[in-house]
Amino acid sequence: AGGVPGKDKVPKGVEVFMLDYKVRWPVSLVVSKRAITKYQLIFRLLFFARHVERCLKATWKAHQGMKELNVRAAAGRSYCLRHCMLGFMQNVVYYMTYEVVEPRWHEMEAQLQSAKTMDDVLEFHSKMQDTVLEECLLTNKELLNVLNKIMLICLLFSENMNKFLDSHNIDQDRMALAVWEDGREGQGPQRPSDVDSATLRRERIEAQSNQKTIELRQKGYVQMIKKYEDNFNRLHKDLMTRLAEHSRVHKNQHLMNLVTRLNYNAFFPMST
Repeated sequence: AGGVPGKDKVPKGVEVFMLDYKVRWPVSLVVSKRAITKYQLIFRLLFFARHVERCLKATWKAHQGMKELNVRAAAGRSYCLRHCMLGFMQNVVYYMTYEVVEPRWHEMEAQLQSAKTMDDVLEFHSKMQDTVLEECLLTNKELLNVLNKIMLICLLFSENMNKFLDSHNIDQDRMALAVWEDGREGQGPQRPSDVDSATLRRERIEAQSNQKTIELRQKGYVQMIKKYEDNFNRLHKDLMTRLAEHSRVHKNQHLMNLVTRLNYNAFFPMST
């Protein structure tokens, strides 16, 4: 776990999911089969990016279930990695939707107001699609390949974290009862409800914290998190370096805006 997805990996349905649309005449004059294919490419990328973002949010929610436990020292690294991955995906999704797709669509709508012929309509529509494809990295195989690897690593991290949390989940009621029974043997037939709830909660949290800390410090878990962290940081920096270079060569300010978003705190030093 934690490695870069291989070329022979069979993609899941969510990675290749697309919608089709049957366009009738005369709309088919503008929204041709070629235009539908372009929309499908854009949709597939946005759909998968949203899916990865939702999975990381589910991991964040699962981590909140450990918030009352005293495990920050042991779980801090996985918390930070999840935070970085979620921030990356949120910035990528925001960039594609609000800085590329939406403004380009509004630009096309404004241009269509001045269209006088069908050729003008076709030109404005095709230009909008081509610009969105370029600024969403869909026309650059190298950039798209790195981005897809990062998203797959984020997805695998989220899935493995959720599996780990589910398989090591402790039923709080059973733990509370076990704590009560272990600490009060020989004290008479008291019921758990008769015991001070604050004391039970404190002892349960302490027992859970100790058990969870042991699990989080297991060699296999620590190595898994390190692999994900190393691969994510390496590919993250590689993507930004390629984006910055591509932006300078092709004078594309939008890509430099994406670099700024992904490295807003200058965590990764960029060559000038």
